[in-house]
Amino acid sequence: FSGLIAAAAVLAGYNPALAEDIDLFVQPPGIATGVPNVLIILDNTANWNDPFTEQMAALVDTFNGLDVDDAGNAKFRVGLMLFSESGGANKGQDGGYVRAAIRDMDASNQAKYAALVNSFDQIADKGNAVKVGKTLADAYQYFSGLAPLTGNQKSKTDYKGNVFESGPSGPASKAIYALEGNALEGFNTSPYTSPIVSGSCAGNYIMYISNGQSTENSADTKTATSWLATAAAAVGVAGATDKIPISPSGLDTNVSDEWARFMKKSPRRITTYTIDVKPKVTGQTPAWTAVLKSMADTSGGKYFDGGSGATGSEIRNAMGIIFSEIQAVNSVFASVSLPVSVNTEGTFLNQVYIGMFRPDEKASPRWSGNLKQYKLG
Repeated sequence: FSGLIAAAAVLAGYNPALAEDIDLFVQPPGIATGVPNVLIILDNTANWNDPFTEQMAALVDTFNGLDVDDAGNAKFRVGLMLFSESGGANKGQDGGYVRAAIRDMDASNQAKYAALVNSFDQIADKGNAVKVGKTLADAYQYFSGLAPLTGNQKSKTDYKGNVFESGPSGPASKAIYALEGNALEGFNTSPYTSPIVSGSCAGNYIMYISNGQSTENSADTKTATSWLATAAAAVGVAGATDKIPISPSGLDTNVSDEWARFMKKSPRRITTYTIDVKPKVTGQTPAWTAVLKSMADTSGGKYFDGGSGATGSEIRNAMGIIFSEIQAVNSVFASVSLPVSVNTEGTFLNQVYIGMFRPDEKASPRWSGNLKQYKLG
């Protein structure tokens, strides 16, 4: 009897930390799903003249407004790609180059990237031509850590040790080049340093901001198609160069949408979003809009009408929606079985009931979700 009293005394002093039901489904501490990689490709050719001021302001606001977690860690990794310039030390293939590599967007890097965009000069940072197919090819090489096709031998590429400083954007550019995680090790080196973090299961995304239709000629298209065939063969993706029917079909020879389709099917699983600034209903512009829509549709992304660009609000809103969708895709979902009785444990006859919930990022007990019913057989 005295032993029972002693045991009771011990138990009376035992106060276990009881877990709430929601603790069963919240992601365990220290386990990360990864931070999504987003490459913004901006049309910096003469097309950007009209919407330049408002467009740069929208981009600055977007960088400054990117979410971080309670500890200040980035929720996005973002980079910037522009169309290549001519003159000076610029050499090699025309297309795109990585102006600012994909990096964690914590508060410090947000400020540096916003400062870079804010320093862009309408003339000094203007690209030669809108060569989207070739630029997407180089973007794929960058994500994959392969040899650059158009992005090396460019003065303003984000490569290690770059000290190029010319024009209004020079100081802000140097602040970017000085960061860790450059796209290339040198001016004319290969391969790219892939921005994909080892072990991460986060998604990869391209956001193309179009200020006008592609100006690729037949030689450019031939080159981009050849690169597409080579890239697809290397990873075993069949039918990559098969033409995607679009309407109107005035620019159906352009391979930008075929590149977007391939990148989604590739091991990189890249989703492409497009923002169509100043779309028109005359000339070849409707055909270019059809290409932009096809790029988004074939890769699981979305097309956005960027409006006139007069205020920047349409562009700002489109980018906000895109980043919100990307964040939602990379959130953790938990499946919870809801039993209809104590015996069937979530099943009834040939029916299975599954509750799909998104755990709240702040561990709030109220989660968004719904109950789904599936039929077996």
